[in-house]
Amino acid sequence: MTKSLLSILLTMVLFPVSAAVGLPAWLNAGKNGSFRIETTPFQVSISASSSAAGKMEKPIVPSAPQTVFRADSADSFFLVVQSASNGGKKDDVVVRFRISGVGRILQLAEGKEVALPDRPSSGEGKEGSPIETEGFSIPLDSGSRLSLSGKMILDWTDERRSGKDSFVFSLRPLPSDAGAPLLEWKVSLSPVNYSAVDLSQAANMGFRDPVPGDGKGGWT
Repeated sequence: MTKSLLSILLTMVLFPVSAAVGLPAWLNAGKNGSFRIETTPFQVSISASSSAAGKMEKPIVPSAPQTVFRADSADSFFLVVQSASNGGKKDDVVVRFRISGVGRILQLAEGKEVALPDRPSSGEGKEGSPIETEGFSIPLDSGSRLSLSGKMILDWTDERRSGKDSFVFSLRPLPSDAGAPLLEWKVSLSPVNYSAVDLSQAANMGFRDPVPGDGKGGWT
């Protein structure tokens, strides 16, 4: 009896805590597969074929496929895309996002680092070949580090060659088992933390130095 009462009390205390876990404050879920992480826009789309690189995908309409943002913690959520096909050809999903053309380091889940260059290289086309990976992390323009975990094909385009100061990333999930979601990735964000630095002990002189070399004021 005592054990049962204890179980009921624990359930009453813990349930509101678990139920209160919602989507992260930095996620802004939009319509038709669009969402923002901080100020970075993302778009989930359907394409006719994964080999149709460079072709614009058709944005998701409310009926197909279904995009779900599943709560995980204050720092993460699960992006889940369900198929809308009723037999026939299986949907091919791509997730795209754009960041500024500032050089940065992309860290793959396998430990390899990929450098996005400060300046565009000569020639046309994409930067390297598509990469199959278990996930990656990359700093966003805000300084926060975005991490995506899940099996995917990672590809990107350097738009600086065409006059745009940006990189565009295209993420495609690896084929899933029958009945499983087309895509189920964990998305995490590590916001950058700022702290003030006390310069009062060093910044203790004025900018003016009316008498050079007298050892008073200014920088003498």
